[in-house]
Amino acid sequence: MVDNSKLTLWLTDTVLILSERLHGATAQFDQLRAIRFQEAVNRATPRRKPQKVSISHSTDAPRSVRAEVREPHEFPLEPLRVQQQLSDDETQALQVELSNLLDALQETET
Repeated sequence: MVDNSKLTLWLTDTVLILSERLHGATAQFDQLRAIRFQEAVNRATPRRKPQKVSISHSTDAPRSVRAEVREPHEFPLEPLRVQQQLSDDETQALQVELSNLLDALQETET
């Protein structure tokens, strides 16, 4: 009976030691996976530069043209189109970035 209790204590100690080692290995694995994922994110993230819209204010136009009063429906739609195009470009860039991040995540997890 004494041998059986000693064996049980020894097995319990062995299980505790192995459990601690497994926990340490798991923590190290998680750190390495986090580093690998961050590297994948850094590779996938495009280096986007903010786009500047230059609106030319021509001083060559005659004063009468610049000073004329326009109705609200007569305003040019060009600034609105430029803004919409910038918005569309930014949306597309974000979609590509998210797609790349998803691909990198799936690659990291496998």
